[in-house]
Amino acid sequence: MGTPQFMSPEQAAGRPEYSSDLYSLGLTAIYLLTGKWPRELETDSQTREIVWRNHDVKVSVRFAAILDKAIRFHPLSRFVTAQEMLAALEEPINPVLSTSDEPKIPVITSRKNWTVYIFSIALITLGITSFLFRNQLTSLMKAAVNLADAKLNTDVLQVPKRQTGSPLPNVDVSNYISEGDRLLFANIATPDKQAAVRAILAKDFKTAANKLEAVLKADRNDPESLIYLNNARLSSAESLKIAAVVPIGDNPSAAAEILRGIAQAQDEAIKAGVPLKVVIADDANDENRAQAIAQSLIKDVNILAVVGHGSSKTSIAVAPIYSESQMVAIAPTSTSIQLATAPRRADGVNYFFRTIPSDQFTGTALARYMLNSMKKSTAAVFYNSQSSYSKSLQTAFSTTLVLEGGQVVKEVDLSEPNATDNLDRIEADVLVLLPDSETLNSSLQIARNNQKRLPIIGGDALYNTDLLKQGGADLNGTVISVPWHFADSENQKFVELSKNLWGINVNWRTAMSYDAVQVLLRGRSIGKIAPNSGEAGRVMLASTLAGSDFKVSGATGEIRFLSSGDRNSNIVLLQVVPDTQSAGGYNFTPLNRF
Repeated sequence: MGTPQFMSPEQAAGRPEYSSDLYSLGLTAIYLLTGKWPRELETDSQTREIVWRNHDVKVSVRFAAILDKAIRFHPLSRFVTAQEMLAALEEPINPVLSTSDEPKIPVITSRKNWTVYIFSIALITLGITSFLFRNQLTSLMKAAVNLADAKLNTDVLQVPKRQTGSPLPNVDVSNYISEGDRLLFANIATPDKQAAVRAILAKDFKTAANKLEAVLKADRNDPESLIYLNNARLSSAESLKIAAVVPIGDNPSAAAEILRGIAQAQDEAIKAGVPLKVVIADDANDENRAQAIAQSLIKDVNILAVVGHGSSKTSIAVAPIYSESQMVAIAPTSTSIQLATAPRRADGVNYFFRTIPSDQFTGTALARYMLNSMKKSTAAVFYNSQSSYSKSLQTAFSTTLVLEGGQVVKEVDLSEPNATDNLDRIEADVLVLLPDSETLNSSLQIARNNQKRLPIIGGDALYNTDLLKQGGADLNGTVISVPWHFADSENQKFVELSKNLWGINVNWRTAMSYDAVQVLLRGRSIGKIAPNSGEAGRVMLASTLAGSDFKVSGATGEIRFLSSGDRNSNIVLLQVVPDTQSAGGYNFTPLNRF
């Protein structure tokens, strides 16, 4: 029920959520401010976000950001409740008009003023539900919106409230952070690597370098050793320093893939005359440890920025910490849509970016492939409701599918018991597997139980060579989406260089993390940031990356950032096919691009 133009996408598809009403509220406010009907506003073809700020609307930056969040395409990116929206409005702000450079005094309004604001919102809501299109009330509601914004721009000086929340964990993470003084990959702690660590602790960097060179001669596919080697060669020389946070304790294979990209970028930078040290940290995909690591890295004033964290779960946990402390972080493998609306500082400056496209791109690409290429319309979707990544991808896929003419006939939560049973009772054209790393085995069981009855499509968590070794025959023909693949890359120079360095064809985690370092190096160059610049260097880096003219070419193409810190990028579709040269007898090959 509601006015179609002002309905949220999921409500129009018959799947309303709590945030659907706030979407309508935000869109109504935008209508009153711009005078434009929703159908008259531009929509970004890739992100599907409504573009409205290009109209001549004089509202505070803060108020505009709040309206942006209210009308996000993805429900998980919006305010969940009216209380949350009100809390955002009550945060200390620096209200600068988006069409003017005139400075204002940071303020926060009193509770009494908020009574007026709530009354204003009530007027708008009344307009939505009963009188929205009556001319005699339009001017009244527009006045209400302007009054609400005015309350965010009062010139009465108030003392900002200190934001409080759950106390951050007090965890000793010294054993999980290393510049070469300890080994984090315990499974490859060879005698030479152990000797190198002892030499680094003794500041005998020449011996350490010799030992690490021997390690890499025996196994060149070891990014930890290459990073420590380069750090040792730089010894105590003045250098730029960044940190790489990866989930070694939870997923050492994925952690190594990420570190290969960082190590390669470091190696190339040093050879090009840019001294770059890398600190490695292991958050083990644990939110508490990740937060404690973030706090520790922030305290090291010589660290310019962070590449990480390795999962959506940990990135969501640490994004507010980095933002509040003005530390730039670039996530190369975290895709959850929630990251686009992670809490920012009161000044609105963004400190969290990512080189990988969000789940919105992936979900949309999969849904459109199913509808337009497979010519199928009904789907059974399997996901893990306990995973922010899996849930985010499931919502993006389902919303796009339904909006563009398809139907989700069954949703199965992989975190529930017996989730892999009774496939024969599902009446669908396609099985859609959107697991996270913890539910990969359940997805493989579903593929086996399917017995090739229905075609399968899935998310990038299925891009796993070990999975093909276990059940390649069951997954044969499966189509999955990934952000990059070496065989489809337009930058074949990177593909060649990485294969020469590591002896293997690298995957998207390596390419995206390589690009994260390229972003930092380019931002450092443009901002003329010297080594050990402390907080000033961090602030300059954030400002540079957020610039509308910032761009850099990387392994995965040109990188530009949206205002949210997200990146527009293509999605590559891969298909599982037989491959006699592969260890598991099956491999992934590019299908096409979206």
